[in-house]
Amino acid sequence: MKAAFDQELRPADPIERLWVDEIVDLEWDLHRLRGTRRAVLEIGLADRLAAMAATGAASGGVPSVSSGAYEELRAAALGCVRGVPAAQAVIGECIGFYKIEDELQAVQSQNADVLARLSQSIHATSRLRDAILARLYSRRDLIADGRIASGRDR
Repeated sequence: MKAAFDQELRPADPIERLWVDEIVDLEWDLHRLRGTRRAVLEIGLADRLAAMAATGAASGGVPSVSSGAYEELRAAALGCVRGVPAAQAVIGECIGFYKIEDELQAVQSQNADVLARLSQSIHATSRLRDAILARLYSRRDLIADGRIASGRDR
C-alpha cells in the first residue's frame, strides 16, 4: 500500500514524506477497523446460526449436540455467513428456512455500542486522512504559487 501511495502522491520533500506516511498508516487503521466491524457481525451471526442449527439438530432427533459437533456447526455457520455453498447446505439442513436479514439485525442490536464506536472511529480516521491529504495539496499549491518555499529550496 505504501508503494502505491508513494507512486500516486510522489512526496517532494521530508514534510510531504511524513504526511504520506501518516496517510498510509491511517489507511491501514481504516482497513483494520473495517475488518473488526465485519468480524463482529460475522462472528455474532455465525454464533446465532450455530445455536439455531444446534437447536434444529436436537429437535430433529439428535438428543444433544456435543461440544465438538457444536464447533463444527459454528464453523459451518461462519462459512454460511461468508457465502460458502457447502456450509450453507449444512446449516440449511439443521435450521431449514431462515431470514438472515432478521438474524443480522438482531446481531447489530446486540452489538450496537461496539458497532457505533467502530463507526465513529472509522469516520474520525477518514476525516483525519482527508485533512492531511487536503493539507498536502494546499501546500503544493502554495509552493507552486511561490508563496512558500519547498523543503528542498531552504
